[in-house]
Amino acid sequence: MPDNEQMSEGLENLASHGNRVNYIVTHDGPTGSVKKLAQMRGFDIAPDKLNEYLEQIRTSVTYDAWVFGHHHLNRRITDKDTVLYDQVLRLV
Repeated sequence: MPDNEQMSEGLENLASHGNRVNYIVTHDGPTGSVKKLAQMRGFDIAPDKLNEYLEQIRTSVTYDAWVFGHHHLNRRITDKDTVLYDQVLRLV
């Protein structure tokens, strides 16, 4: 789990690049995506500090695709957000 200083540095780095990246790859996902995933699977989830930080990034950064794998399944959550476990995703 990143500390507050590391999270601030991450936001500053993104801002220095105009809050625009092609791909985001993280261990867990932003709150909005994790909640959608939980709904798809029929349960609720309580987001933690990391999910909330990643949600801040999701709402402030323009990106083409976000991939995370913490939940050990393969599922497209939105047109941009995907959870991966053992599937290969071609990034073009």
